[in-house]
Amino acid sequence: MARAATTSDAFNAVAEPRRREILNYLALQERPVGDIVASLGLEQPSVSKHLGVLRDVGLVRARRDGRRMLYRVNAEAIRPLHEWTSTFERCWQELTLNVTQEIHVGASLEVTFSALLEQLGPQNDTPDGKSMPMKIEPWPGGRWYRDLGGENGHFWGHVQAIKRPTLLEISGPLFMSYPVVSNVQYRLSEVDRGTLIKFHHTALGLIQDDHRAGVGTGWTHINESIRKRAEAQRSR
Repeated sequence: MARAATTSDAFNAVAEPRRREILNYLALQERPVGDIVASLGLEQPSVSKHLGVLRDVGLVRARRDGRRMLYRVNAEAIRPLHEWTSTFERCWQELTLNVTQEIHVGASLEVTFSALLEQLGPQNDTPDGKSMPMKIEPWPGGRWYRDLGGENGHFWGHVQAIKRPTLLEISGPLFMSYPVVSNVQYRLSEVDRGTLIKFHHTALGLIQDDHRAGVGTGWTHINESIRKRAEAQRSR
């Protein structure tokens, strides 16, 4: 089957990266050619050529304002592109996991960060109260892992970034022993009467249903334990 001409098919038109850049730039508001040239760092003839293709397939519209020609995105023409890509949204969702939580702690940044390292390390436990001590090496590249003795254990991740007492970021498979990678972020900021923890866990891979269902509960337990530990240390 012959390939549709770029000038008659929206999908072929947006296959060119520069034309996608132009559409992104025009998405927020109407722009003249000169603004597109200046913002994207392209030559004006190249921009004019790309705009011509986008106009031919109906993805942008133009109107004259004095001596200037203004271009804007035609949302209705982009709808078929959106509807086609949304077909695969479920596939993408099945490969990703996102958990976001905010925890308000009635303790200082320093005390809260110390409690965070303790809870992720030697004081770690499960939601049902079973002790599951971990080891965390709190420096860039440090390991986070379970030490079962006899050179046995389970590697969870590496410390990707640490900025005491405001940031801890870990990347690795965590508790999932199959093809998956996770990024865990703890961002701490000072607020009135304490500390705000913004927690985010993002995972990508072949995530099993039992882990998908239980991971939020597990993080809720850990983060609540951090809060209780920090507030108990503050009151001593």
